[in-house]
Amino acid sequence: MSHWLIGWLIVMCVVPALVIIIGKFFTKKSSDYNFTKDVLVPVSTPLVVAMIGVVFTLQSEDQQKADQQTAVMREVMVSQDRHDTAFLVAIDTQLAAHLRRLQADKPITDLYTNFDEQAVFFFYGLHRSQIVNVWAAKGNLTFPRLWIADAFQMVADSLVENILGTEETDPRLDPKAEAVMYKYFGATAADSSGTKTTPLLIDFSALLDGKADARLTKEETEVLVNEFHLFQDRLHKKQIDQDELITDLFAADGLVEYSHTSIFADWYKMPEYAADKIPAKPPLPSDPPEGFMDAFKFYRNEGTNAWNRILIFVSPQSINPHK
Repeated sequence: MSHWLIGWLIVMCVVPALVIIIGKFFTKKSSDYNFTKDVLVPVSTPLVVAMIGVVFTLQSEDQQKADQQTAVMREVMVSQDRHDTAFLVAIDTQLAAHLRRLQADKPITDLYTNFDEQAVFFFYGLHRSQIVNVWAAKGNLTFPRLWIADAFQMVADSLVENILGTEETDPRLDPKAEAVMYKYFGATAADSSGTKTTPLLIDFSALLDGKADARLTKEETEVLVNEFHLFQDRLHKKQIDQDELITDLFAADGLVEYSHTSIFADWYKMPEYAADKIPAKPPLPSDPPEGFMDAFKFYRNEGTNAWNRILIFVSPQSINPHK
């Protein structure tokens, strides 16, 4: 309810009440009829009409707010921004799962270890191609704050740089290899029924084993296979920080969950998670907000590490050196 409506309602109730009380006090009993006719009715009638008007105004205001909320929800739900971001998080979830499997104590020659390495590279390729779609839409509807969008971009880029061993814009990188990566993982191809499909992990594994793929020419296949072996070499030499990779993946997931929770807070009647509870800009709090930690209910240590990673990128002044 608006503050001006509350104030106006109080005035309309108090002033007539005072008039009636004072008038009644100074009116003799014999004049009760005249008081009712001359004072009570003229004062109370517009008061009742005004009260009815206030009620309708409040109902109209609530309905307008509900309509605006529904329109925003509809726009977010059907937006390409939400689809692209959700797809990227789904990719990163699979990437984190295979990284976890790689961290298990197994020999490099183990059959499943080799497949997990293929899976990590596969989901890394999808991640690298998908972030282009996310960054193509500036002013992403998924993120209610600019610093969240910036942090998401930084952790997503950090993952790529960690695996590459350098920035993606490094001129020393082979541009043809980058082009083949985007062609295979970013473009869609038609299957036998004419349906557009993204590459599958099992098909990528078969490609590495020598099976031809219609998406690539023979020369392009050689380039992609060579990229995988370069990645594998860096992985075996421990030049890729796997713990940092997983923390970056958790940070990205936490930011998206944090954003979605705030966007849907009004809809699900959870005012404690409303967007106005999110800091407008850095510096951010040293301790992770509960809205962010909701994504880490069962592994809060990982959530704290993910938040500290975010602080490194967008709010280094907030880092507590004693933690």
